Amino acid sequence: MSPNVLTLSVARARVFPVLYVLAGSLVLAASARIATPLMVVPTTLQTLALVVLAAISGPRLAAAMALTYLAEGLLGLPVFANGTAGPLVILGPTAGYLFAFPLAAWFVGTFHGVAASRMGLVGSFAIMLAAHNIIVSAGVAWLAPQVGFVQALTVGATPFIAGTLVKSVLATVAVRLMGRGVA
Repeated sequence: MSPNVLTLSVARARVFPVLYVLAGSLVLAASARIATPLMVVPTTLQTLALVVLAAISGPRLAAAMALTYLAEGLLGLPVFANGTAGPLVILGPTAGYLFAFPLAAWFVGTFHGVAASRMGLVGSFAIMLAAHNIIVSAGVAWLAPQVGFVQALTVGATPFIAGTLVKSVLATVAVRLMGRGVA
């Protein structure tokens, strides 16, 4: 192989993951625009996009997408629900949910393939549901000191039960249709 071809291959190996992560963060931002406002925390398609991206990307790229998305919002890009951005959003009522994105992405990226190959659609669904529950649990944990535990459950978890189930099913089906549902 000539030095020019080797240099180009190395450049592609370094550039592609960066572009892939940026593209994933843009998908998360676009999915945040599809929101149903609730009292404290809006319902969006972000978690659906997050778990699907994580299942097809693996733990490192998926976590990097989530961290990039959070950094974009922190820097003032209107990537969060309803086009919001900035440190006040990062530290506001939705902070617990947002901070859980990288962990949930890593979790799905790490365990989805194994669960899907061993238990099929049931394993895939279980991982998607667990990731959604990581996010909701972190959101409730963030809200609880501010509004009390019962109120945090009332406004931070209960409204998301049906959506979490539906998004977990949709993610399982989407990943399966992409050929990633069962190894």
